[in-house]
Amino acid sequence: MHEVMIIGAGPAGLAAALQLKRYGVDFVLLERSRVGGLLNNANLVENYPGFPGGIPGENLISLFHRQCTELGVEVTKDDINSLDYKKYSFIAGGRNNDYQAPIAIISTGTRGNTPPGLRIPDEIRDRVITELFSIKSVENKQIVIIGAGDLAFDYALNLGRRNTITILNRSTELTCLPLLSDRARKYSSVKYLEQTQVEEVLPGSNGDVLLKVISPAGSQMLPCDYMISAIGRQPNLDFYSESLRKMAIDLEKKEILHLIGDVKNGIFRQAAIAVGDGIECAMRVYATLKEKPQ
Repeated sequence: MHEVMIIGAGPAGLAAALQLKRYGVDFVLLERSRVGGLLNNANLVENYPGFPGGIPGENLISLFHRQCTELGVEVTKDDINSLDYKKYSFIAGGRNNDYQAPIAIISTGTRGNTPPGLRIPDEIRDRVITELFSIKSVENKQIVIIGAGDLAFDYALNLGRRNTITILNRSTELTCLPLLSDRARKYSSVKYLEQTQVEEVLPGSNGDVLLKVISPAGSQMLPCDYMISAIGRQPNLDFYSESLRKMAIDLEKKEILHLIGDVKNGIFRQAAIAVGDGIECAMRVYATLKEKPQ
């Protein structure tokens, strides 16, 4: 039992934890995989104050780690697969333990979408991905990225130094920042194709991936080592119980359930916004705890 549980150690969750630590609040910070959230995918963060010229996502995460260590903020590694609310307390079920607290902060971010209608064969499922961090260190690979937004071109910039990249846009419209597409097109290793859509994903003969694509030039087979889907994201709230889903809005109004960062911010997925969310949330939580009868 803790006073507060925080699920997710991205920028929002870390900021909330750091602020609660300063207040002396008893909390548990839970993270299933990597601290830092989507910053693990970021090539360069250019709009986070205090870093002229920008900072690579992994470097910013390293600074977060250092600050948490200095302030004594611990991250508990566990995969939370259920969250319920019973008898005035949130109960989170993890692979390793169960956790309980009267206040819950949800900072679980988002998960990537895969192209609708595409069946992914089991034998190549680990090569059709939505997150960059699992292949961030690969070299001399053929990588196809589906999408035309900031994420798609940021992935291309991140991977294009050591790999050959093909970006597929099903339309002619770019939705990314112009500076990202301009930078990507300066890479000789990055190829951009418009009006090109994946119709089928097949296993190749050498464990690679074969994409059947359709374009104005007709249908063709496009081989690659990895396919990355960067066509939008949705809130990662699969662990909510059915009863919690029905109560969630009311619990949020009572300020005992808080959603912060990318999990609630829609298209406004920025590290600086998430950090602000986390600090504000922690301040609200502290105010709620102070008003609580002893």
